[in-house]
Amino acid sequence: VLEPHTCVARVSRETHLALAPSNLADLAGGVAEHFSSHINRYYPALQGILLGYNRPRLTARTAHLLHDQPYIHLDVRADFFVFTPSRGCVLSGVVNKKSSDHLGCLVHDTFNVSLVGRRAEQEGEVVRIEVTSLSYGRDSLPLLQGRLVKGGEAGYDSGIEVKLEDGGEGRKRKSEGGGEEV
Repeated sequence: VLEPHTCVARVSRETHLALAPSNLADLAGGVAEHFSSHINRYYPALQGILLGYNRPRLTARTAHLLHDQPYIHLDVRADFFVFTPSRGCVLSGVVNKKSSDHLGCLVHDTFNVSLVGRRAEQEGEVVRIEVTSLSYGRDSLPLLQGRLVKGGEAGYDSGIEVKLEDGGEGRKRKSEGGGEEV
């Protein structure tokens, strides 16, 4: 994984392509065209959503024709950047839509995540989201639902200190001036 809360990994993998005969004059262009048409879509060979790729190279100097198919079959190795959200993972997103009972967030400036319920967050605010549901819709686009995660990985600090009554201090909270109020 490249960075925390992204669910993006760089994977070096070999994948099989079936290119049209029109790509014989420019194999590199055909490979680029193939992968470009799958960007931001679920790509089964990678078991995730293809965000990008780097350094594609053929694994052999020859390709194959199979049976009576008109396609040129070849294998390509590349570094792929794959988005693999799953239920329970935590993502960073930006609130881009707010209504009385719903927040819409964008993850990686591309993928919508729906959060149901009243929220205090404002448009443009960066939030952390736990994925609660994931499915793939038409054209292999992800349908993500989630819930807000408060605070950092070590736990959320509300600023409220609670002490037992026999300790005498009761509840404390931080005031606007930076001190504590009792």
